Order: sequence, then structure tokens, then C-alpha cells
Amino acid sequence: MRRRGFPPIVLGLFLAACAGGGGDPVPPAVTVSAARAQVMPGMGHGAAYFTVHNAGPQDDRLLAVETPAARVAELHESLEQDGVMRMVAHPDGLPLPAGGDLVLAPGGKHVMLIDPQLPAGARSLPLTLRFERAGELAVDAELMGMGGS
Repeated sequence: MRRRGFPPIVLGLFLAACAGGGGDPVPPAVTVSAARAQVMPGMGHGAAYFTVHNAGPQDDRLLAVETPAARVAELHESLEQDGVMRMVAHPDGLPLPAGGDLVLAPGGKHVMLIDPQLPAGARSLPLTLRFERAGELAVDAELMGMGGS
């Protein structure tokens, strides 16, 4: 007579998968704070800024940022060379050191928003940050006034 049921190994694997760790959840290694964006009406561009913290033991890299609220979002940096400010694109992303921060701020590294399209009354701008190791992270950047507040 043939016995019906799950073989013990399959049942054991199923129970182990359902059991969960039982302890406190592990916080993500990569977190984002102070996400904000500035969009100048009629200018055709804007910028997003934030700080990324990597609490993990391995270096990571911010590869790209995407948003449905702009035609293009690119990683840029404002640099002064020979007394002239210029903008440099970072198509290969920006490094995020293990145990360190990546700061995107006015006058330095930032996300350039080309042809932003915000609905009337919008208070935030949705961003998806794509990392080499940490994967994708969704963030809402608070819209700042013209003075940066």
C-alpha cells in the first residue's frame, strides 16, 4: 500500500520557511534621510538632495535615481574649476562607503531633474534610488520653497 502525504524532508523545509526568525527584525543596511527637492517653475529643471547612510560592512554604489515626476533624473555634481562652476554628470553612479554617508546637497552632488512635471499642489516628489548591492529604495522627497526651506 502506498502512503500519501509529504515526505518528511519537504514538510521540514516548509515549516522552517514559515517559522521566521522569532527575533527583532534586522534594520536595512542602507537608509535615506533629509530627502528634499527643489523645482523651479518654468525653468525646465530642478534638483533633489538627500543623505544616504550605509550601516553595512560592504561598500555600495548609488547607480541611478528614477522618478515619474521628471522626464530624466541624473546624478550630477557641481564643481569649481579655475574659478568657474560647472556641472559634471556621474553616469556610473556615486560611491557609498561601508559605515559611511553619501551626502547630496546644494552646491555639490545632487540629482538633476530634467523637465519636471509635478501635479498642482504636490508636496513631495517620489524617488526610486537604485543601489548596486542594496537594490531599490523608494523615498518621498519633500518639495522645498525657492529659498531652500
